[in-house]
Amino acid sequence: AHWSLEEGTGGVTTAAVGSPAADGTLVGATWITAGLAPIDGSKAALFFNSANADRVQTNYPGILGQSARSVTAWIRANPTQTNNGGIVCWGVNTATQRYSFRINKTTADGAMYALRLEIQSHRVVATTPINDGQWHHVAVTHGAGSPINGVTFYLDGKVDAQSGTAGGGVIDTANGTVVIGNSGHNTGTFGFDGAIDEVRIYDHVLSAEEIKSLAFRPRAHAPTPGDGAVHQDTWVSLSWLPG
Repeated sequence: AHWSLEEGTGGVTTAAVGSPAADGTLVGATWITAGLAPIDGSKAALFFNSANADRVQTNYPGILGQSARSVTAWIRANPTQTNNGGIVCWGVNTATQRYSFRINKTTADGAMYALRLEIQSHRVVATTPINDGQWHHVAVTHGAGSPINGVTFYLDGKVDAQSGTAGGGVIDTANGTVVIGNSGHNTGTFGFDGAIDEVRIYDHVLSAEEIKSLAFRPRAHAPTPGDGAVHQDTWVSLSWLPG
């Protein structure tokens, strides 16, 4: 499935791949048309407020059982994540059967505000915090029959190492429809705060080169000070990463 999230208006997003079954209904989420991800031709994205349980609800079942998969998206996470920061989630709330690609909010589990994959009672956390208010390309991949600690995280096209894992269970996702920006099992506590764009789910493991191509940035990015910052000193050093 692939949600390009380019409509910019209305309460429905049509899946670029998987329509009509994968089409999504906006529940509270709102369109933005400025401050977008560095994707050539992008005209819109969706903004989510976890306090309102914002989400995109689809009828797409996701990749089920122990099958291989890759999940990718562009996200701009607010510095404050009030809830559990669900990016793309599906399945049911039973051990090994809930697939929640989200942001880590528990210090004891691994690096705070890094990427996290949990399958109910089992989890793995990446290393790099992503709640800096900047756009990042994020991805998680794993082969068929993978245990939770067998996944690979990518951040901006590069592997992001694991900082913590627990449970060791084999990923075995049950049928519970895909939700973007939240989790269907608990919309009150799994909401994401920030913007999401260009969500993709594959039924196989993407190669490192394929992930890198999805994270390609045609324009300069990651400015310091960040976008919208107000600097009070009489001078400031500006920096950014090249496209």
